[in-house]
Amino acid sequence: AVFGSVGHVIFTFATFNPDSDVSGTRMRVLALLLLLPVVSSFRLARAPLKSAARRPSPLRMSYAPVLQDIVTSVVYFDVAEEKSFPSGGSTISKLNPLGRIEMGLYGNVVPKTALNFKELCEGCESMVTPDKQIGYEGSAFHRVIPDFMLQAGDFTRGDGRGGESIYGAKFADENFELKHLTKGALSMANSGPDSNGSQFFITTSDCTYLDGKHVVFGTVLKGYDDVVMAIEALGSSSGKLKSRVVITASGVLEDDEDEDDDIDYEALAKELMGEE
Repeated sequence: AVFGSVGHVIFTFATFNPDSDVSGTRMRVLALLLLLPVVSSFRLARAPLKSAARRPSPLRMSYAPVLQDIVTSVVYFDVAEEKSFPSGGSTISKLNPLGRIEMGLYGNVVPKTALNFKELCEGCESMVTPDKQIGYEGSAFHRVIPDFMLQAGDFTRGDGRGGESIYGAKFADENFELKHLTKGALSMANSGPDSNGSQFFITTSDCTYLDGKHVVFGTVLKGYDDVVMAIEALGSSSGKLKSRVVITASGVLEDDEDEDDDIDYEALAKELMGEE
């Protein structure tokens, strides 16, 4: 730094004082020689910044489902983004398909919770309002927080305050054997202990702090890297979505369990709630 300062002074003096005792040319050469270490150190200091800027960002690992060996049923959602735009003085909506999410259910670990989700994927008759059909088809994801979860299942109000189970309005927590170990876990949303209905969420990160509070009953098998992540990108820190995401179709793809036609849902609900 000292040599650089001296060089700068000599260079300036020689340039603006041509009548000095030392020739201007020699002075300039001397100044440049003294400035060389400063220039070199400046280049070295900038070199790591350039290499760091060019260094590629780490690749995001592709999704891999867990506990596939205990899956008893496979269900699906076909999902679309609803886009609205003005046309002729009014607003029209158009559905842009995002793809299909396939989910595996753990029927041997949480049979009643898995059955609730499976039946709502197929569509069934309400235990709350007789002769009314209920189910996930046509409902929307109402709350999405990136790096946390995607929440849906409120097919009665659509804002996170509604929904109902196949057993009635609510049913009790079945057990907490399964954990929120990684992204892609399928878990019941609730408003406190023993308040499960139809709302659920899909995790997009490790959520082990939810263990013991929400019942895990399945996992995403296919569609995480494209469909789930596409929905996640439409969310926000507040949970509000940039555009509406609709479950356009839902159903059952595979089922290793026995026929459910003769199940007494009311009796199951009473059992879950600890009633006689």
